[in-house]
Amino acid sequence: MGHMPEMLERGRQTLATLLSNGGYQTAYLGKWHLGLSWQTKNDEEPMDDGTNVDYTQPFSGGPLDHGFDYYHGIAASLDMPPYVFLKNDRAVKVPDVYWDRFRTFRQPGLKTADWQDEAFNTIVTEQATKLIGEYGKNLDPWFIYVALAAPHTPHRPSERVKGKSEAGARGDMVLEVDWTVGEVMEALKRSGQYNNTLLIITSDNGAITNGMPKWAGNPAWYEVQDYGHAANGYFRGQKGDVYEGGHRVPMVMHWPDKIRKPGTIDHIVSLTDLFSTFATLVDQPVRDATDSYDLSAYFVHDTVKSPVRKSVTHYAYHYDLYAFRTDTLKYVNGLGSGGFMGAYMEEDSVRSGVQLYNMAMDPTEQTNIAQGNPALLGKLDSALKADLVKVK
Repeated sequence: MGHMPEMLERGRQTLATLLSNGGYQTAYLGKWHLGLSWQTKNDEEPMDDGTNVDYTQPFSGGPLDHGFDYYHGIAASLDMPPYVFLKNDRAVKVPDVYWDRFRTFRQPGLKTADWQDEAFNTIVTEQATKLIGEYGKNLDPWFIYVALAAPHTPHRPSERVKGKSEAGARGDMVLEVDWTVGEVMEALKRSGQYNNTLLIITSDNGAITNGMPKWAGNPAWYEVQDYGHAANGYFRGQKGDVYEGGHRVPMVMHWPDKIRKPGTIDHIVSLTDLFSTFATLVDQPVRDATDSYDLSAYFVHDTVKSPVRKSVTHYAYHYDLYAFRTDTLKYVNGLGSGGFMGAYMEEDSVRSGVQLYNMAMDPTEQTNIAQGNPALLGKLDSALKADLVKVK
């Protein structure tokens, strides 16, 4: 999937273009995974393993074509070829060693001879702290997006943290994320930008906790023993599922000059809301956001009595299964999890019916209360369909 076509429409407003127009320097570090346009040796579409890609030539469609001034990272996830660092618009080295999926936990493809999974997060962290030091010398504001590989598979922790979490290899990689956050905060302090920098830490989805995907070649590649560490808390489901464990993730905001008191936002928010939030903070117009709400009131003011966002719609991995979530209710337009893991395969084969959960009383989604609530179901289904029309 590192050779997938571009997913972002050229010219569409992004966080980077928004902030660039506000006078910010912008940098992207780590996993891109939004597609690139590679040049190939035979002028055909890139093969999945990339063996027909000409890595000596620049690519397009990456972060630099979507508003970022600087890019250093990889094309997709750490288990997807090509296994080589990219800088701005080309590969740092030419990958020329073929890795077979069935001997290593990854999709087959080319790597550089010196490639090491264990070094990835360290290199990205070092790049982040270096840029903070450089940007901190200037008066211009800056934005750095850091997309770590940890704790995504493959679980390859560095020697710095290996075995120290007592929660297996995945737990070690969570510990490595903690190390990265600490390094970034120390770099901010050294730069003199600690107090007036908004630092956001979050994730795009829940963890794998219930087993291997249907396509996995070897169950041993997927460590699901939790060692007492519940990666998704007490919530039901996991990555790929329509349940809370699939989509509900932590989001921590740290900004000493603005966020004066520690607290918790007890309302629904979405990562898409960062777009409108940043637009407000840098006084720039929003052109292309279709589902984004300004969250700045949550951390600029002491209290917010009513939620900024009334609902959020999210999607499972399969079956056109959607959830419409409010502060107190969750409606799912079918049965099953919609996920791609073995634990829900049988359940996912049952498609008739819908799900409704009282999230205030039943946050673990154990009791489907759809039966006996036809009027409420109709209202929620209409709201879901209206949301889907709005964003398509």
